[in-house]
Amino acid sequence: MKIKLLWAISLFLIIISTDNFSQTAIKLENWKTHSSILNVVSADVDSRGRIWAGSPGGLFVYDEAGQTTKVFRNLDALLSLDVTTVKANRASKEVYIGTFDGVIDIVSEDFTFTHITDILRPNFPNAKINDITFNGNLAYIGGGFGLTVFDTKERVFRQTPPRLGIFKPNTQVNQIIIANNRLWAATDEGVASIKLSSSIIDPEAWTNYTTISGLKSNKINGIATFNGTIYCISDTNVYTLNDTSFTSVYSTAIWNTIKSINILNDSLYISTPYYLQDLNNQMKYSSADVLDTALINKFIPNPLNNNIIVLLNEYGIVIKSDKIKQIKPESPASNLFSHLAVDRDGALWSATEQIGRGRGFMKLYDNVWENFNIKQFPEIKSDAYYKVNALPDGRVVLSSWGGGLLVVSKENNKYSFKFTNSQNSCMSGISGGPDFNVIGESVYDSRTGSIWAINYAPNFIGPLLIAQDKVGKNYCFSQQSNRKFIPLAIDFSGTKWAGSIEGDGLMYYNEWTGLDNPSPKTGYYNSSNSQLQSSNINCIAVDKSGIIWVGTPNGLAYILQPSAVLRNANPIIRPTNIKLLASTPINYILVDALNNKWIATNDGVWVIDPDGITELMQINTKNSPLITNEIVAMATNEKTGQIYFGTKKGLSEVTSFSVKPLPSYNISCYPQPYIPAKDGNLIIEGLAENSNIRILTTDGELVKSITTTSQKIIWDGRNEKGDPVSTGIYLIMGQSSSSDASGVAKCAIINQ
Repeated sequence: MKIKLLWAISLFLIIISTDNFSQTAIKLENWKTHSSILNVVSADVDSRGRIWAGSPGGLFVYDEAGQTTKVFRNLDALLSLDVTTVKANRASKEVYIGTFDGVIDIVSEDFTFTHITDILRPNFPNAKINDITFNGNLAYIGGGFGLTVFDTKERVFRQTPPRLGIFKPNTQVNQIIIANNRLWAATDEGVASIKLSSSIIDPEAWTNYTTISGLKSNKINGIATFNGTIYCISDTNVYTLNDTSFTSVYSTAIWNTIKSINILNDSLYISTPYYLQDLNNQMKYSSADVLDTALINKFIPNPLNNNIIVLLNEYGIVIKSDKIKQIKPESPASNLFSHLAVDRDGALWSATEQIGRGRGFMKLYDNVWENFNIKQFPEIKSDAYYKVNALPDGRVVLSSWGGGLLVVSKENNKYSFKFTNSQNSCMSGISGGPDFNVIGESVYDSRTGSIWAINYAPNFIGPLLIAQDKVGKNYCFSQQSNRKFIPLAIDFSGTKWAGSIEGDGLMYYNEWTGLDNPSPKTGYYNSSNSQLQSSNINCIAVDKSGIIWVGTPNGLAYILQPSAVLRNANPIIRPTNIKLLASTPINYILVDALNNKWIATNDGVWVIDPDGITELMQINTKNSPLITNEIVAMATNEKTGQIYFGTKKGLSEVTSFSVKPLPSYNISCYPQPYIPAKDGNLIIEGLAENSNIRILTTDGELVKSITTTSQKIIWDGRNEKGDPVSTGIYLIMGQSSSSDASGVAKCAIINQ
């Protein structure tokens, strides 16, 4: 009886209240970074014998004694994610981490981080740090900017020579060694050397070695000393220094690039992508020695024992002693997240890339990555998967660059793979490659249960659109001679909208009378016959109101009343009212659970409201932990509010409050008890659609009113006047304005 009375009071308050608060702001929390740490480009061993391995996706530390691995990314302590060099200063028990963009992270062996940004700040054309060598309290640091000297004790830069002898300013330094009381630098202009007792800022004190000195190429990638003799490497040659000139003593084929040179067990060894051997061709390690047949980036000796540490391309590291042990931390296989989709179970699927760079596709579920490539799954036949779509029935559709369309299903914990290509359908290849089947984006037609996809091919006649019905029968539509289309979307009327990536604008297609007997409605819109800013189309999305959003290299546009094309009329096509987005290149458009539009650009992400007229938020590397501002794909889990940002450098994940509302109320709130001074906000979730939330005292007095379309909101513990509420028990009541759904929960608040 009391609850009914309270509901009557609350409903009355809904009617008379004129100060309701509508929650439209975007709130983001729990940022995560997912990046591959498997492409190890540099490594070293600290004084405790732990291996520190750096990659473009971060850093991992392997403790061989404890058999443990610790991973660091940009959210864990690294200031920059793209690690290019790792050097241990075992005397000071510190590890120096250099990065692509010029950051140096100095890490104690207890994992305390100090960030040095002096190289980053001057904005060198190339701030990449390639190598660090220690000599007492000095660290010689080489990179794309040249050479600089850092005082490891005072934490200041001492000297930065304007140039190394006759070499031009900012000549890239690739490796540094100290030998024979001299500093030696392998550079893109040759080898430079100077006495340690000389001033490095004096160009006259340097000695330079170039092609005039016997080198066949001025680009020298590495340098070493062995038995008092200086050796250096170019892409295909090993040189030794005799007095004042270099002589080639070893060479490889042009395809077999020499990656590193070092001393192992009193012998000089080199590595290529395929093997590690001495100059007498005595092989120490082969790329085929591990199951992955992983290519070699470089190698280092373990200074604390006789082991060899081999750095693998995308497969971690190998520790070679009497046995071979591969260390491959759990990680996505690639940092290329070119297209994303969330399946019905909440798993994230990611395609990687197309020609030459593809690494198959990846799946993230319950914080564990599963990588699909032809080494692990020969059945998928290709690694060039670059588009992905998750269907309501649990299947996942992947588009490949050359291999056709792949549908992935899972039953009884076993994956099955079904291909559609020119061998089993009317799909067409490309000119000169009839079986090279390139597929653009795919969509799902819920009215018929059919999958639609673009059959891409430039200057070669064939079907632009392919369809597969729910029993697996294939259909082909819209024969064209120039099929340079990739983006695809389907509107509420079942019309397919295809975007040209090379100037042919938007094509719409509706089979109208069915797959078996089509009487199509079709046509084109471009910058000449509409207000589209460009005839090149980067992306297309249909929002929850049926409006089509189109991203072009010249800005964002929208299409109102797209069903007009079925009546042989023109829809309304306009640039967005948000001026900046009307001219900014658009990479991707995501529609979240609340119909907000997330617009990906090369300068971060804009979030605009359901009406498309108000900017709610900008997200970039200055105000968030985004890996990079260049966002190429996005996806959302509408049940949890997760937003995923795909980039070419990894994946960023964040939890938003854009959560799909429940059919009925199941209100809960946390933390309990709620202490505003300590907890910040109270989380209220389990809400139905179009909720009017009323927070009341147990006597029925209105404390706060909130309206939301989300399943989840926050409350700051303040009343309508902005004052903190008193300690006590409060009722949280929800009523849907679009249904009869209602709910109630209690919350205990302690205000100290």
